[in-house]
Amino acid sequence: MSKIKAYDVIKIVVFLLLYRVIATERQGVFDVSYWDKYIYSIICCCIIFTAIVLKNKMKYPISKVEVKLLFWEFLPFLVAGFCSLMITALNPVGYPRYYTRMLSNVMFPLLSILQGLMFFKYFGREAIDLTFFAYTAGYITSVAVAFLHGGLTQFALMIFDSTYNGSVLEMSELSPAFCLFSVYYLYEYNYRKLSQKKMLLREFICLFVLIVGMKRILILASIASLATYLFLCRNMSKIKFWTNFISVALIAVSLLYIYSIKSGILFKILETFNVNTMSRSSLWNGIKNEYFFSPLFFGRGMGFTSKWMDNNWQTLNIIGLTGTTGLHSDLLKYYIDFGFSGFIVFMFWNLKSVTIRIKKTLDEKAAFVYFLLMLLQVLCWFTDNVSAFHIFMFPFYMIVFCLVSDVRGAVYERTIQKQNCCRN
Repeated sequence: MSKIKAYDVIKIVVFLLLYRVIATERQGVFDVSYWDKYIYSIICCCIIFTAIVLKNKMKYPISKVEVKLLFWEFLPFLVAGFCSLMITALNPVGYPRYYTRMLSNVMFPLLSILQGLMFFKYFGREAIDLTFFAYTAGYITSVAVAFLHGGLTQFALMIFDSTYNGSVLEMSELSPAFCLFSVYYLYEYNYRKLSQKKMLLREFICLFVLIVGMKRILILASIASLATYLFLCRNMSKIKFWTNFISVALIAVSLLYIYSIKSGILFKILETFNVNTMSRSSLWNGIKNEYFFSPLFFGRGMGFTSKWMDNNWQTLNIIGLTGTTGLHSDLLKYYIDFGFSGFIVFMFWNLKSVTIRIKKTLDEKAAFVYFLLMLLQVLCWFTDNVSAFHIFMFPFYMIVFCLVSDVRGAVYERTIQKQNCCRN
């Protein structure tokens, strides 16, 4: 089998595995379990890792820049894990198998990071299109199922009628990923000469999933990210000032948001304007006794909130809730897990510190798109738990690694070409 054929076969296999990763129980196509996305993702990683090693004489080539990116992305979770050990030693968590949950909260991000790195190493920038169209195929399946079950009339009701909340079209883990792709393809069009036709097709798909997927926070986050994108494009000379300002402002607003949840002010505002929070208010109100708003709050330990949900979801009296769920606010989750200071450090590291390091190591354009992707993610954290979605986090890290292609200097570009095991 020639190299091209081997590459194509692996590409098809990975495409099918990605399609299987995003299958949902609502589609009724496959028997789906919680662990499927991790099992099939690990299989993808094993296949690609084996292909890379075999093509490079039992070696795995990795550049210093890629090692740095991997370290920067994994560092906050590693530090949070060690700090959690100290926090829980002083204030033990009473739930059984808490340390197993804490370890999983450290290792699951690592899986997303490694999968993103391996996809980039083997497929290059083509990894993004491969993942995008696999995800698109998955959503087309949901659309087809929606039409088969009720035709055009029910399809429209699934989009516009809130009583259809939880329909086959609502793929909570998949919809946020299309927001990432939307930002990335705009960047490709403006800075890497992606054709207008290809850009418009991809943006149309992203917009369709965004609207049909019924995730209000995604629409707001996408609009805010697009506005930021357009604003910063017109103020590139002052981008350092504006990224600093946006980072600090977003952290301040996040703390104010958490305070409003703890104090009950947010619930009063939502009630005044008759906002349907889809039971999020009950979740946030239920856990309010597990933390306090103060610089002296040092957190409950990484993974505490998810373990609390496992043991208390039945006491929340939420209609329709038949099992444990996420807290539906990553901001609140990180605050409870990491504490006041830990939350600020975690936010600043992801928003600003990594942006600065990417700018120094790669270039300003790469740092620009990373900041926009991180901004989009943080905005989703207000009312969703996207950080727990492997289907969302893996493309995020994959795009970050693909920014390596934008590094300054022809010397490094030649190094990348030599290391591209699947093309040579």
